[in-house]
Amino acid sequence: MSLIAISCNGAKYGEPVKATAYLLSSFKNFWNYWNEYVKLSRDFTAFDESEKTISKDIFLKKLSTGGYLPLRLKSNDSLNYYKLCKIDERLNKDMSDAIKTCVNIRIQNNNMVNKPLPAFNFIDLNGRLYNGETCKGKIVVLNFWFIHCKS
Repeated sequence: MSLIAISCNGAKYGEPVKATAYLLSSFKNFWNYWNEYVKLSRDFTAFDESEKTISKDIFLKKLSTGGYLPLRLKSNDSLNYYKLCKIDERLNKDMSDAIKTCVNIRIQNNNMVNKPLPAFNFIDLNGRLYNGETCKGKIVVLNFWFIHCKS
């Protein structure tokens, strides 16, 4: 298997937490890195390939193409820094597809921030009614369960 990574040397806020060649050497290495270090729902500073600061939206749009790897950079503070690293998505198809899927979900979630909750109307097991009127001005915690049943 050939690995191609372009323009991934050094960074303003330190080196990547894992070497690019290591990340691209196997899907397992990439996926372990993604789950441990890539936290796109948190606040972070984003850099393009040339270490220029870019917005979180632009960063996510570029990542969603599957042509980039987000390199988490080492830092001495508690902030998160990521730099885009160009990859050949044809040679790293599984990684590219995983990045696209995860990032597109993150973009969808980001698009819902500060938007009103869609209309809802339901009754709990104790017979209490919940809708926009009964919950107005209250803090409401929504816990969604996903149950996938096959018969």
